Amino acid sequence: MKADFAPLVARARGLALHLCSREELERWAALPDPAALAHALQASGRLDAPLPAGAGAAEIEQAERRTVAGHLARLARWAGPANPVLDAFHAEQDRRCLRSLLRGAAERAPAEARLAGLLPTPRLPTGVLAELALAGSPREVALRLVVLGDPHAQALVTLTAQARVDLLEVELVLARVLAERWRRAARRGDAALRECLRTRIDLVNAQAALELAGAPSGAQAAPLFIAGGQALDRERFLAAAGAASRAAAGAVLAHAFAGTPLAALLAGAAEDPARLEAAGLAHAIATQRRRSRVDPLGSAPVQAFLARLHAQSADLRRLAWGLALGVPEAALREGLVTPWR
Repeated sequence: MKADFAPLVARARGLALHLCSREELERWAALPDPAALAHALQASGRLDAPLPAGAGAAEIEQAERRTVAGHLARLARWAGPANPVLDAFHAEQDRRCLRSLLRGAAERAPAEARLAGLLPTPRLPTGVLAELALAGSPREVALRLVVLGDPHAQALVTLTAQARVDLLEVELVLARVLAERWRRAARRGDAALRECLRTRIDLVNAQAALELAGAPSGAQAAPLFIAGGQALDRERFLAAAGAASRAAAGAVLAHAFAGTPLAALLAGAAEDPARLEAAGLAHAIATQRRRSRVDPLGSAPVQAFLARLHAQSADLRRLAWGLALGVPEAALREGLVTPWR
């Protein structure tokens, strides 16, 4: 049965009024420090959670994460069971979260670093993320996921039983679950959601190819490919992943995306997976805004809101830590993802 998006669209449009505007973010880039940003955020009412006086970057990021959790919880109450738009969004965020938490545990990174940029989901709420970020090893993460009934758990428990965890094998587990969850969402969604997922698959594959390029593990790239995209087929994915450098991989990907709406993204971020993700987010916002005008009661307005919510989280984190580190105002503004009105 196809989902009815109208109730969710109404709630998403209302919640969108509470998101930061590009004008605000541009203005806040000129502030002197995170404490000033915290004061501005409190005055604007953009955060659900209060901030202490003189709050630093970590406190701002934590408050933003709680705010995102609140927005997503309100959406979920209007969505009904198994809404494909939220399911698709949560699937990607679950993958991002577990990827960071497992890598961070393997590298013994500080908990703060493991949580950087993560958005909570129903399966991985804020408190669970904080708990998992303290795990002493990937196996501790995997065992906690078993208790939570997470779909990644059993495969990860097997992998993390080894003395040395193969992070590429972990990537394979995460990619398989993401692909299956996206396939289920596409079957229940509308044309706008299916189109969005095809684009997301292309971008996820492109990021994976860039990260594998130049590494000795290129021969193991094939299982990481997620079928269902439009522009990047398995053959060109493998060619990019097996390239001698990211520059060479970027050239393969640019050829694959030539003539598509994603070509401009590759032109600006062909060798940097992180920049490609940010560019893809900006592309998603613009695309779903256009679709919203054509089909205002379909999934596009909800997708646009979710993309803007993700962009706001990334922008506030960038501003908070950028101000703490003394990053120039111009550089902070240049890195913003939230679009102008």
